[in-house]
Amino acid sequence: MRFGEAGNNPGQCGSVANRSGFGFAGVSGSGSYASLFELGRFTHFNNPIWNNANKVGTSDLETSFQFTDLSNGTSITLNPTYLVTLDETPNDPGGNGYGNDSDCAYPAGPNQNGCADAITITQPSPVTATFGETTISIDVGGYSPVVNGQCDFNQILPQPILTPEGGATEMCIYGQASESTLVI
Repeated sequence: MRFGEAGNNPGQCGSVANRSGFGFAGVSGSGSYASLFELGRFTHFNNPIWNNANKVGTSDLETSFQFTDLSNGTSITLNPTYLVTLDETPNDPGGNGYGNDSDCAYPAGPNQNGCADAITITQPSPVTATFGETTISIDVGGYSPVVNGQCDFNQILPQPILTPEGGATEMCIYGQASESTLVI
């Protein structure tokens, strides 16, 4: 998904590669309860857009998970939707040139090419399903950078995730399943 009028071409959409946007590539795999599992790779294409024109604000990230009870082969599918929120910040709010971090909304961010934008990913409502007497819940488990093409489980990132202007920031998004058993 791309948005905005490219900063180098005001009044026109310009090349898709010059606009900001989001990308997501889900993964297939298996995991166990209470451990993090990779949902996929999320990319923020953070390019300068003209006067914050046509900024996205929020977007839904729709996912699907299938759980199988290995003891009897029954399956259930959960379809959580995550809300991706972008704080598209002005690149030079003080008019003092790039790199003046004190003028930026996130002074501690990677502001070398203009002020960093911030991404927050939330799950608006709990997602649960039941296998017999066991209830499964899915939640966002965290985020990490991609290092040499691999998710770095040792560097869980806090939210919001700050992304530098003028490039693509790829991160791994993790889910976490938990279970509870109904006791009567």
